[in-house]
Amino acid sequence: MGAMDHEWRARLAAELIGESEVQPASQRATFAPDGATAMEIAFGHARSELTYLLELGRAHHLPVVGAVTGDEIWVRLGESKLSFRFDRQSTVIHASVAGAESSLSWDPKVRAVVTNDGRAVDVQTLVQSAIDTTVRAFKGKTA
Repeated sequence: MGAMDHEWRARLAAELIGESEVQPASQRATFAPDGATAMEIAFGHARSELTYLLELGRAHHLPVVGAVTGDEIWVRLGESKLSFRFDRQSTVIHASVAGAESSLSWDPKVRAVVTNDGRAVDVQTLVQSAIDTTVRAFKGKTA
């Protein structure tokens, strides 16, 4: 995501939550006002990328099914399944990629989404990597 995207999203967040003055980008830690909002946005990234995979697969008549509504989203490509579940009560996203389970949460100290081991991640990149893993597993079983 480019600097212009972050700037636009920061202004949007400020407008929506009613801040009277938008701070310069250099004074803002993030466009997300709090951890819960950041996790909602992270889950939205997962939903968007899974929707793209699902629609691309359907358009090309691949063996793909899935669900991208609600708090549990998933795609099965052949026998390979990828899923994300948003536990809103604990504000954690649980992921299952090629049978490997992991979770994402908000770390207020670093003001970022982090993995189980505390490593800050770009969620969109993480989801795209999970999709790549799922596609490789699918291609390995059908090649």
